[in-house]
Amino acid sequence: MKRLTIILFIVIAILLCVSFQIQLLALANSFTESPSFIQHSNENEFDKFGEFTGEMLYILKQCKNQQNYLNMEILKMLQDAPSKSHQSQECMQTLDGTPIVVKESICRHRFLWLSGLHFSGTSLTNYILQTNGLISGHIDTGVPMDEGQHLQNEFPRDYENGDICSSTDMIQYQMDEHHHLASDKVRSCLFTEWAHYWDLSRPILMEKSPASIFHLRYRQWMFPRVTASIVVVRHPLYGCLIHPNKQSPSNFFHRDLIESALHHWMDSHNYLISILPQLDRYAIIMFEDFYSQPDAVSELNSVVSSFFPDVITSASDVSFPDANRRRLPFRDDVGSKEKPEVDISLIMGWAFIFDATRKEEKYKKVYEEILPVLESFEKLVNDFGYSLLNIHEINVEKFNAKFGRKF
Repeated sequence: MKRLTIILFIVIAILLCVSFQIQLLALANSFTESPSFIQHSNENEFDKFGEFTGEMLYILKQCKNQQNYLNMEILKMLQDAPSKSHQSQECMQTLDGTPIVVKESICRHRFLWLSGLHFSGTSLTNYILQTNGLISGHIDTGVPMDEGQHLQNEFPRDYENGDICSSTDMIQYQMDEHHHLASDKVRSCLFTEWAHYWDLSRPILMEKSPASIFHLRYRQWMFPRVTASIVVVRHPLYGCLIHPNKQSPSNFFHRDLIESALHHWMDSHNYLISILPQLDRYAIIMFEDFYSQPDAVSELNSVVSSFFPDVITSASDVSFPDANRRRLPFRDDVGSKEKPEVDISLIMGWAFIFDATRKEEKYKKVYEEILPVLESFEKLVNDFGYSLLNIHEINVEKFNAKFGRKF
């Protein structure tokens, strides 16, 4: 009886293997026959497409999150890539070592990275752009703020490197084309992980993670010639000190916290400035100025149009099919005929709280103790268009001059 059970088990295993091979061959045939998938100029390569599919499966099995890749639906999703007219030949030539299934899909898409320090306004920007019918971003994923860093397992998430507001940990976040994770294998793994949450039929694929401010060169290398970045910058005191989740006088007037946060903000944005000359396409947004404008939504889409004119001909062509399901703090709905405006209280409301608190009798002395710290950073912050002593004041001209490209 025991021997019969073993024989039966072996027979079932053989049948399952044969069935898997048949599905693999059928999938390869569907790629070569489907007019929606790319037709490569070298027909001999597609005669061996089954081998390329097998190569990709071999690579994906080496990914850190293999479980997601053994499902054939991942490969089927790649059939939804946009038309061949969107293909970047420069991208194709650069990705020689990447499996053809991933290579073809990457080079037919455009990639938009949203970054900025925590609580700078990246989520708002993310959800606004997801109302654009040509852009697919991550939403309803079940991870914090739909950040792509939580939907992959190839590089560390920001909190794994320590305090997100500490300058001493910032260096650990930095990644560029020389990083040990800049490889064809990681490219395949990373793209496949994120692709699971993207609508690949849309030409522009967007990912938002605050820590990507330190990864922009790396991402440009991983997705060459088809990448653009939008970085959102906000007042130095907001993210690490006075965000609503942290609104407490103990944070407002904690000398060590303030000094650490200001060092982190300065070091992070000076690093950003140092890598901007190496980026192909980017825009730097001053949150307080940009989102106080009544036409911020259309301006945001105009920026994306300027990045990818071969995909979006004009901002007026953009539709907003998902406007009603996005979590946007607008006075008016994005899909309404009126121009939607961001609620102004969300932009500088914290500054009024800070001002009111520091004037309270019980906090006056504490504020006087941190004043030397604010004064020591004032001129440095002024160069970026902000002020620590008059926190309501912004200088857009200085901001644009600092980052070297006006937006």
